[in-house]
Amino acid sequence: IKKNVEAALVNSDDSKNTDNKIAKLLKDEISAGFISSRDIKAIFTRLYDRLGITKTAKATDIERYYECSECRKRVDDYQIRGYEVYRAKLIFSE
Repeated sequence: IKKNVEAALVNSDDSKNTDNKIAKLLKDEISAGFISSRDIKAIFTRLYDRLGITKTAKATDIERYYECSECRKRVDDYQIRGYEVYRAKLIFSE
């Protein structure tokens, strides 16, 4: 229920631009460390759907909101593409 209330408040606040809305919702989804490109796409797809954004989610979208670097990790002899996330960038709106 808390998530639904927060989503309703974020969606109803017309004074904030889209980037700030996304950044606010991302802080609960992404933390520092490695995250796979597949997981990033899934997170952004969910957020875009939640906010009614028709943009296609891409893993590179994370670079807009977080200081990170693209990297590859080996897990069970499979190479996984993703990003090493360091910290959130500050986003200001007028």
